[in-house]
Amino acid sequence: MSTGSISNIKERSVILLLNVSIILYVAFLSALCFLKYRAFAYWDFDLAVHSQIMWNILHGSLYNSILGINFLGNHVHPITFLLAPFYKLFPHPCTLLFLQSLALGAGAYPLYYLARLIVGYRWALLIALLYLINPLLGFINLYEFHPIAFSTFFLLCTLYYFQKNQFRNYLLCMILAMSCQENISLAVIALGFYALLKRKKRAWIITPIVLGVLYFCLCIFIILPYCNKGVIEFISIYSQLGDSYSSILIKIITHPGEVIKVMFTGDKIKYLNELFSLFIYIPLLSPLSILPALPFFLQHLLSNREAETMIFYHYTAEIVPFLFFAYINGIKKIASLEWVKKNQAAAAGILFLSAFASSTIMGPYIVLLEHRKNFLQKTQLDLEKDLLLKEIPPDAPIVATFEFLSHLAHRKSLYSFHHVYIGTYTISSKKYLLPPDAQYALIDSNDHQTFYAFLKQNPLACFDDFINSGNWKTRRVINNLILFQKGEKDAYPLYDVLKSEPAISNVNRCRINSSIEFLGHETADIRNNYLNCILYWSSTQKTSDDIDTVFTIMDASGKLIASLYSPLCYRILPSYLWKPNSIIKEYKYIKLPEWFSAGKYVLSLKFFNRITDKYLEPSVGCSCGSVYLTDFTLNE
Repeated sequence: MSTGSISNIKERSVILLLNVSIILYVAFLSALCFLKYRAFAYWDFDLAVHSQIMWNILHGSLYNSILGINFLGNHVHPITFLLAPFYKLFPHPCTLLFLQSLALGAGAYPLYYLARLIVGYRWALLIALLYLINPLLGFINLYEFHPIAFSTFFLLCTLYYFQKNQFRNYLLCMILAMSCQENISLAVIALGFYALLKRKKRAWIITPIVLGVLYFCLCIFIILPYCNKGVIEFISIYSQLGDSYSSILIKIITHPGEVIKVMFTGDKIKYLNELFSLFIYIPLLSPLSILPALPFFLQHLLSNREAETMIFYHYTAEIVPFLFFAYINGIKKIASLEWVKKNQAAAAGILFLSAFASSTIMGPYIVLLEHRKNFLQKTQLDLEKDLLLKEIPPDAPIVATFEFLSHLAHRKSLYSFHHVYIGTYTISSKKYLLPPDAQYALIDSNDHQTFYAFLKQNPLACFDDFINSGNWKTRRVINNLILFQKGEKDAYPLYDVLKSEPAISNVNRCRINSSIEFLGHETADIRNNYLNCILYWSSTQKTSDDIDTVFTIMDASGKLIASLYSPLCYRILPSYLWKPNSIIKEYKYIKLPEWFSAGKYVLSLKFFNRITDKYLEPSVGCSCGSVYLTDFTLNE
């Protein structure tokens, strides 16, 4: 057998290993995404937005009711139309999650062949494997769904055909990359200048620059304004630099010192360090290769949106191809060192182990598996959520908190409750008014994204006005989950504001702070693993504290068995909005965990201040910071 034949057999083995690795990646990530969806662990609205976009396209509409605009007014991603036929075959949000996993995993192919051109097939295999275990890829894949994720694949193909000198394929992949989001056109422009520095022929220089400028202007000045109608104000993300594209550009040119201060704060330096540390800083050995990604770095570093300078979201999708391109060229320089030439296996092992360590320490997988009960396992409470969803007619207009949105996406009228809560559209100062056609509301009053993250935007937010003005009545309540329906008679009262203190069966006064006192409780009954009780509160004066309750359940030996965080008055009327000299009667419907065994238990109550992020130590009437409520027994 000739040397060439041996080499060919070895490379076929390499390709086989690459194929197996990609299949494993796509299967593993798709499974994780499916489990996340099944466990209601998609806690933002992006998956729901794009699922509804697909459903609407298949039903002849470009409108997205969650965003309140034509979907092309949010981001210009015509690739959505290319994905729609797949969604027609398999109309389910998990189809989008699978396609995203497939596109990201398939990126290892053009990356391998790109690296093979520069450093040979052995190094190319290592680089492709490192790509598949890179934390950035995992975070992009697991955080909701975004068309921008497909740009990773198309940009890697673009770089491969650039290196291969195949202009037509290069141009096609470039156009497909731009179809993923409007800002990719900036990288296309930068590729034209990169081609100039690489002394490519005129077509490689002029075509990307002209194409990129035309497409960017088309998107920014025509498509987005026409479809947006002034709802989403992306320019506000750069408000520290100006209130228009021209004023921002002038600021960058005339006050570079101030701009540098904006770009290199502590958190943003940390972000850059995390990005490059995942590659052991090897891309810095070939800074020219990162040039096409410069517009994205500027976009993120100039933004006042924290998520853009974190590695946990999808914002690195457009940067990953150029980091790996620079990584390949950096490895080319390292591979030319005499020690590396003599010890290729050791050098490759060091690179792989360092990448594996970073994936373990900084990646999503270990945390995801450690907290699989929250992210991946379907609990009894999740089964209750399924039952709540079944009570809603499939075409009924509904507003819901984040975790339910993707499960409700296949309908014409779906609204996100966080808009109601903060009172404006996302990234907007425009007032949000819930459309009057909404007939149902499915609310998790302990939804973290809505009632924690967005509370920072509106410290006095509540939804008491929403309940009172919409004629909403409770249909079902389970822990913090509430299903409302318009016009229905209240099946489950939530709270009452009383004029005077009533007779209370179990008086147990406990002063929570200088303004609020817990008066006592009534335990209604325990049946079918539900524990119903009524709590009484007194407000002597207005407070700035945001107090919530935590129910704790202990067994007969005093061991903590379970705890349930429960917002006061279901967050509808938080403590900082209680009027002086008022009495609050609050109804709680607690679903006991399904794994509770028969025996005796003790139910107690603790108090938590969201403002300080600490448990309160009540001064009067409490033992060890908690209030005893009742003993109860579960039978077989």
